[in-house]
Amino acid sequence: MIAEADKKQINRWNDRMDVDTILRLVSSPDKRSEELQSFCHLLSRLAPRIKVSTQQGESGPGFMEIGGKLRVQAIPEGKELEQLLEALAFSVNSPKLSNRLKRLLDDIIVPAELKLFITPQCPHCPLLFRQLLPVIFSAGFIRLTVIDGLMFTELAKLYGVKSVPSLFLDDDFQWNGMVGMEELLMVMAKRDLETLSQNTLTNLLKEGKAAMIAEMMSRHEKLSGAFLKLLAHDKWPIRLGAMVAFEEIIRINPALAVGSISSLLDEFSSAQDQAKGDILYLLGLIGSPAAEPFLETIKNGGYNGDVMESAMEALESIRLNS
Repeated sequence: MIAEADKKQINRWNDRMDVDTILRLVSSPDKRSEELQSFCHLLSRLAPRIKVSTQQGESGPGFMEIGGKLRVQAIPEGKELEQLLEALAFSVNSPKLSNRLKRLLDDIIVPAELKLFITPQCPHCPLLFRQLLPVIFSAGFIRLTVIDGLMFTELAKLYGVKSVPSLFLDDDFQWNGMVGMEELLMVMAKRDLETLSQNTLTNLLKEGKAAMIAEMMSRHEKLSGAFLKLLAHDKWPIRLGAMVAFEEIIRINPALAVGSISSLLDEFSSAQDQAKGDILYLLGLIGSPAAEPFLETIKNGGYNGDVMESAMEALESIRLNS
């Protein structure tokens, strides 16, 4: 599965490393997960410094992950294997970055999701992969997913990939061929909170970054539409993460929370009953009398008993703290 030249490259890399690194493998029922698993375990046998952490993911393609920054849906070889090893090194030893790129990174306020589509035969793909690595491992809010378009053809088709390398930013911006890092970072810096997708926010919440989301939105005195949608999400774990972030917003910027009441009421109208109860809980936590007329209507209206009870509890919370 791994060529002799690649095995030697792995051995040399291992000899240079003086600390262990973690390669996280998230597997799934997808058959390609078996290939990723075989690759990871062979890699760790060739390089004992690489410790593989395996966990079962949800349905969909599996992936390898390094440092919470890089996801790989490919079996790297040659130059791309070299970049994977470099990423493993960057996960324990911070990369060097030019002052110019550091300044551009400082201007980025909105988390970014990058997807890079590659193929094994592409001569330029490893070059772009290599340029991206120091940037993502130097930034707090940027994550890169590298996808082999021939191995994961359904993803290449979904994104309309016609040539490689193809780089996507938040599923909105696309570059075909090489792109300079300064250009990429300047585009990132021009985005505002409304460019944040529900998927990006969900990933951040799954990584335990609710406080970071709260701080970011509080700093800009604005709650994104995608974030508000998560407060009414059908799935409880996602909704819970968003609620944790909102509770932090109430704590650090109560005025912003009060200003979001009308938006919460909009989300309430289309939410399922369990989510309705959670939104009412947040209204009680905000503690503003401005929500009382709405809560009185819900308490006396033809709603599910649990929803009406949540409205009563929210009213009690507001009046108790008034």
